[in-house]
Parts: sequence; structure tokens; C-alpha cells
Amino acid sequence: MNTHADRVAATFITALEGAAKRLRIAADDPALALGRRFGIGGYVARRRLPESRYRDEQLVRQLHERLMRDAAGAASTTLVDGGVPHFFARGAVLCGMLYQPGDRELVDLDLFVSPADAGRAQDLLTGLGYVALPSSEQCGPASLRSSVNLERRGGRSAFEAIAIDLHWGLEPVNRLLPRPGTTISTSVWDGLVSAGDLPAPSPAQHAALLAHHLVHHDLLHVRGMLDLALLRADVWTGDGDAYEVCARELGVLRAARALHRALVEQFGFEPIEGVSPPPATVRARRLNGVLQLERWFAGAGMAEDDEHARITPRRIGRRMLLLDHVSDARFLAADALFPPREHLRWRWPEHGSSAAAWRRHVRQLGGKLFAR
Repeated sequence: MNTHADRVAATFITALEGAAKRLRIAADDPALALGRRFGIGGYVARRRLPESRYRDEQLVRQLHERLMRDAAGAASTTLVDGGVPHFFARGAVLCGMLYQPGDRELVDLDLFVSPADAGRAQDLLTGLGYVALPSSEQCGPASLRSSVNLERRGGRSAFEAIAIDLHWGLEPVNRLLPRPGTTISTSVWDGLVSAGDLPAPSPAQHAALLAHHLVHHDLLHVRGMLDLALLRADVWTGDGDAYEVCARELGVLRAARALHRALVEQFGFEPIEGVSPPPATVRARRLNGVLQLERWFAGAGMAEDDEHARITPRRIGRRMLLLDHVSDARFLAADALFPPREHLRWRWPEHGSSAAAWRRHVRQLGGKLFAR
């Protein structure tokens, strides 16, 4: 029995219960309903329900996870044969390492390569049947992206379709809209480990990547916190210096330290040597309040499904608390008021000019600002 994992489950589910109560969720099991919304329904059900009540649902999730992990293994083999260094992160790795089959939703496979190898990697994946989704289904225009969403259609049903998010960098968190520029450092590539049959970052560096993902999604990707807590319970037991260095390179050092503090204060873990405490400032205290699990989960439960990809007052407010440097708020304001022309043309291709698209953007932004 992993007592650390049991403590994580108890803490996390108690917070879900409190959040579901705040949200007044009408369901037989409100905490389970909220867990399903966050993509961890299997994990919550296994901890709360008799097996007979969730077995069929769990079997479907297990089958889908098996298909996804088999696809990750095949893609990795092809890239190795093609001489392309790569690694997987987040769900593709963690589902087979920290969770029991079917516990965690696995929507796509996060695959990382270097910028120099991105074209070669996409060609190799094309040979496996993956095609890039249309531009409108990407996260932004090609000139501003550091990833491409690929899909291999299912043979007999959509259930068998496999999605890969091919990254050659990470979006900077001091922007609200996609930008290229944040590459994966050499130290991450040099420290890769084997997670089953897949290459993955070392635990400390994986934790920093999870912190980046939480910031990039403005704390709306709640299962990322469960990922981080289970990583800490199982394999992340040291290398605090590596965690800090990687987080600093990704622009999320402040948030990474605050998340580490949440692991210590709310989940009861021992501090990891080398991770510094957050500074005692007003902004740090506000962030600590936002990261109180019950309050955090209730806020995420109120958000619309696509809020992490839209410019809204709540999203801007959360991001300002998470930034390493408060002066970077000017970049958030620039994205909110004056998005790049490439983005405007991609977002509203039906408009004949960038000026017309910008006016549409401003009207929409104004509607959001004055709707509350």
C-alpha cells in the first residue's frame, strides 16, 4: 500500500467534495461528477464506488488508454528508427506510471522534439497515418505556434482515433496568445529517463513541465495538480535544484515554488531540498489563496470548457498572479488589446482586412469585460 498515494487521494477528493458543495452540483455523487468534468472520473470512482457500479465505464476508458499507449509506443519506435530524439510528457507517460488503467482521461499524446527535428518528425508520423488538423482546429496560426495537432482517424469508429500534439517548443506564459520561442533546454534532453517503453523527462523536470502546463492553462487543467501530487508521492523525491532551474527556464519559477508549497501545506509532503519558498509578498499571499484546493477546484468548475483558450477577465487575473515578473503584465495587455495580425487573420478569416478583424476582436473583448 502506498500511504503517500492514499493521502493524495484523500486530500484531493475532500477538496472535490468541498468544491462540488460550493458549486451546488446536482448529482448522486457531486464530487464524482466534478471529477469527471476534470478528466479524472475513473480515479475518483475507483476510490468511492463499489467496482460493480463503475466497471463498464472503466473498461471503456481502459481500452481507449491501451489504444493511446500502444500508439505512443509505435510512434516512439518509428522516431527512434528515423533518428529523431524525442520524449513524451504528461498523460502519455503518467497514465502508465502513476495511475491505474482508466483512472485518468487521455485526450492526446504530448510528444516533444527539437525545432530542428520537427519537420522530420511530422513526416515520420505522416507515414503512420497521422495528418495535421485544419488550421482552424490548431491553437493558432502556423507562424505563431510551437506545436501542431495531428490525428490518425479510427479504422471502424471514432473511438479508435488517436491524437498527437507534436511540440517543438512551449508557449511563453507571459502571453495570452500563442507565440514561438520557449524551447526545451538541453538539461531536460540530457536527463531523459525511461517510463515503461517511452522516453520521458526526469521526475523533477517533469514536475516543472507540469507547473508550466498548469500556468499555461491558468489553473483550469485541474488534473495537472493531481499529476503533480502523485508524481511527488511516487518518484519525485529530490533534485529540487533541477526543478527550480527548469521552472526558471520555462518562466514559471514563481508558480512552481507556490505549487511546491501547496504539496507541503495541503498534501503533507516533506519539502524537497533545493526548492525555495515563495517570497512573502501581497501577490504571493493572493496566489497562495487561489491555490487552496477547494477554492481552486470550485473556480475551475465554474469556468467554461474553452476558457483556457479565450481572453477573459478571469483568465487575465489568474495569469497576472502566476507571472514570474509582474512587469510582464504589459504583454498580457498587448495580447488582449492588440493581437498579432497573423492571429486576427486566423481567428476571423472571413474579414477582408486586419483592421476589420481587430474591430471584431475589440467588440468581443468589450462584451466580455462588461458582461460581469
